[in-house]
Amino acid sequence: MTTKPPTSREPFVNVAEIARLLDVPPSFIYERTARGEIPCYRVGRLLRFKVSEVESWLSECAGRERRDG
Repeated sequence: MTTKPPTSREPFVNVAEIARLLDVPPSFIYERTARGEIPCYRVGRLLRFKVSEVESWLSECAGRERRDG
């Protein structure tokens, strides 16, 4: 009998965790997700995030700021 190795799925985090990671208030997260800027997943009325996707978004924002001066 063969068993499959467990898949390494990145867990989802909530608004409070993303806000703490970015050192911003939760209201900033809600505003940016409402504008469609921060990548998120909706589970009913709840917002969930993958840290790697938010970090990529942040890197893209930093790159634009450097280019725009």
